[in-house]
Amino acid sequence: MIIAMPMSRDRLASHFTKAQQIGFFNEQHQLIGSFTNPALQGEGCSAKKAMLELIINNKTNIIIVQHIGERMLGKLLDAGISVSKGDSSLCVEELLQTTRNLNLRLLDASQGRASINHEKKGGCCGGHAEDGKSGGCGCGSHSHSGESDTHGSTEASKGKKSGGCCGSSAGHGDEQSGHKKSGGCGCGGKAKGRRESVMSQLANRGHAEAGQERMANYAGFRKR
Repeated sequence: MIIAMPMSRDRLASHFTKAQQIGFFNEQHQLIGSFTNPALQGEGCSAKKAMLELIINNKTNIIIVQHIGERMLGKLLDAGISVSKGDSSLCVEELLQTTRNLNLRLLDASQGRASINHEKKGGCCGGHAEDGKSGGCGCGSHSHSGESDTHGSTEASKGKKSGGCCGSSAGHGDEQSGHKKSGGCGCGGKAKGRRESVMSQLANRGHAEAGQERMANYAGFRKR
């Protein structure tokens, strides 16, 4: 029989995943192996998964814990490992002896601590699996944000295609305010105004010249 114990400073670690080492003991309570906790060497689900695999690969039958999250507790139980409630105030030998007390066994994942951070991040490695994206804690929510950003960029590019800086539809803000503008920066409207001004000046000049010609003809008629 193999008994595993998450340890820090040669005592039971208060928090399971924050232990400095994982110690493995045989039935005679002799230490047969000690490994650095993989959960401290990385972040997120992958690091905790490595810790779980270390415990399973060393053929652990019983593990002693003080505080443990409900998700990790559930995974240990699913792996067929018995979980015994421990107290870090006890010495290692006393803890190993308590594993015989079946009343200290944790039998359901609900006996672990709820992971508030896990819920805030939207789940582990696929909180938004329906989007077809994954990767680390809460990655689904980040991917969703990324999609929003991409969507925004797409809308922006559509805006450029429909008129850009001098286009006919400058922005949604102008539509909402009820003001009609000819372009994003207004240069389209100004250019149109300049063209109309030039045309008006040419027309006025034409009328003026025609009027002068009529006046000259009239004047000449009177001289005769």
